[in-house]
Amino acid sequence: MKTSITPSKTLPASFTYLRETCRLSLFLFFSLFFIPVRAQGVATGQNVTVWAVPGEQKVRPNDRVETSNLIWSKENKKITVAGAGNEHVPFQVVITAPVPEGFRPKAPDGFFITASDLTSAQGKTIPQKQISFYLEHYILVYAKSSPIGATGYWPDALAPIREPFSMAAQYAVVGNRPVWVDLSIPSGTPRGTYTGTTRPVWFRRGLRILGA
Repeated sequence: MKTSITPSKTLPASFTYLRETCRLSLFLFFSLFFIPVRAQGVATGQNVTVWAVPGEQKVRPNDRVETSNLIWSKENKKITVAGAGNEHVPFQVVITAPVPEGFRPKAPDGFFITASDLTSAQGKTIPQKQISFYLEHYILVYAKSSPIGATGYWPDALAPIREPFSMAAQYAVVGNRPVWVDLSIPSGTPRGTYTGTTRPVWFRRGLRILGA
């Protein structure tokens, strides 16, 4: 970053902290790969889409797939975020699948997500254990809470992902399933550009991941 703050004797300590935060800023790049498997049903590896959005964005069940935004490039299959040492950097990975037709359809299931270490050209590493994944649960809102609000399903509670999940919401099957990704950058991490990979996986029990 080009930000430069030189504290003097008259500046409060918070300005010194701001300078240190800027100095430690680093850029983080995630390549996004989706690994499909052989499975029966209306959803296949060819019509399941994976994309990403910033942490502050609310992704509703029927929102359209985005090809680019502040952090995401479909063309490059790359997520770009920035942060500093001792900071949490959030973003969202969204899995989109067709909603099966019919009354009370079975929700596509068997989705999971993993990540690799983040490494820099200088050989420094942010280990994979610093990356946490949370499933965003939808709640059904029956009344508006403000003039700019809306009813329907909204993402709310975050549950740590420990096992495969499905596209089932409270009383329905949803087209979008956002996953909250939390990257905790260790204090003292050297500045630089760090790259890694997030891998959303879709599998069924007893079936082998293609290409494995």
